[in-house]
Amino acid sequence: MVPLNCLLTLNSLKPSLKGLTALSKQIGCNGVYPFCISSQDPFEIRGRMFAPISANNEDSVTESANGEVGAYMVYHGLAKVKNGTFEMTAIMGKDFETSGTCSSHCQS
Repeated sequence: MVPLNCLLTLNSLKPSLKGLTALSKQIGCNGVYPFCISSQDPFEIRGRMFAPISANNEDSVTESANGEVGAYMVYHGLAKVKNGTFEMTAIMGKDFETSGTCSSHCQS
């Protein structure tokens, strides 16, 4: 998880795929998920998933990373839990050839 403050920064990322592959091997992860919060109410994020070690340079929609980012948001106090639940929408690939939306529902 790589939280960013600016959608422009997120959209302009051009990571070194070779470098990300080496990092993934070094720390034992399958990818990097930079994201930024685009709306608080309703809670919405924009994200990009880079996973070149898994032969997926950039995943246009990733449900697993979006589920994890929901937990990340709650754990780090970036999202408000209401009545024991947190809901968010993640938009990915909107500025690319393919796009998609995932919804996450977390209960504490």
